[in-house]
Amino acid sequence: MSLKTRFANLANILDEKGQSEHVLVMGSPVLVGDDWDRLRAYFGDAVADIDCTFPVGGDASALRDAIAAGAKAATIFGSGLLDDGVEPPLLERMRAMAHRAGILICGGNGSGFYNHADRVRCQMGGGPAAPAGSVTFIAQSGSITAAVCGNDGRLQFNLAVSSGQEITTDVSDYMDFALGMESTRAIGLFIETIRNPDGFIRVLRRAAAMDIPIVVNKVGRSEASQRFAVSHSGALTGNDAVHDAVFAHYGVMRVDDPDELLLRDTRLALPPLDRAAARRLIDGLAIRPILDGVRGRPALDVDALADAFAHFSVMIAALGGSLAEVDVNPIILGTRGVVAVDGLIIPAADARRPNSQ
Repeated sequence: MSLKTRFANLANILDEKGQSEHVLVMGSPVLVGDDWDRLRAYFGDAVADIDCTFPVGGDASALRDAIAAGAKAATIFGSGLLDDGVEPPLLERMRAMAHRAGILICGGNGSGFYNHADRVRCQMGGGPAAPAGSVTFIAQSGSITAAVCGNDGRLQFNLAVSSGQEITTDVSDYMDFALGMESTRAIGLFIETIRNPDGFIRVLRRAAAMDIPIVVNKVGRSEASQRFAVSHSGALTGNDAVHDAVFAHYGVMRVDDPDELLLRDTRLALPPLDRAAARRLIDGLAIRPILDGVRGRPALDVDALADAFAHFSVMIAALGGSLAEVDVNPIILGTRGVVAVDGLIIPAADARRPNSQ
């Protein structure tokens, strides 16, 4: 990372404070002699030297120095993969060091995190400050984190984490933290493995009790993607059928790729629902603001939509086991009322038998 990029990142951090600092971003990636003197003079008495370099050789000295300085948390961007012939491997040595010191680590081999809600940011790169939203996104891939958070302005995040190799804190820890944030309304995951199955199931149970939907893109269905996961983050993907069973049990929506992950704007609830519960589901959608009218268009009849959902849920609950599938699509919402244009009902196998009740 160039010095210019590091100063641009420093500008992002200062911008997060909402104060009036001014940051001079130099045009050259290398500052020597008079350029460095001018930079120090620009900051004046408030200058602070920041060492952005990393030791050559890939050892754990930077983490050791951070622990010695009393740091309680660290973000590691590097992979920690070093074939130096020393056992245990560097990644395991850093993990043991961190556990002994009680330090929390985001990474390695990730791109950091951005807590929009609390205005705390530690990222490798990243764009300007973004408004806080209600969606948490956690990915074990730094590139996926950047792609999702940087290319869909419709979704606004309260927390985005690139967890990487998860040296001390894993996906379940970040999910648990997100569920403790008042602003969290949905959680999206891109994961290659689940390193703490017990913790993951506990947090799925907590999310279900809080009615917080979870959408996951879990890679590793094919042999090729399993090999990628091992090479990318050292992850062992495990039995895919087991993952499907756990997701189904806790109502987790599984998608096949990051594009579907972005588009799956869904809320789940068990029927029957009253109007207030249906309205809460609608209000939890990412596209909800559009229903209030955009670009001069009038607001749509959200109350009528909630009524339709509630009546539909009562019918579904009454029919119960006689249904295998029901699909109503599309639904057209106007300024006064709502119309279901088409629908498909597939009865359960028992309901198709002549002597069934």
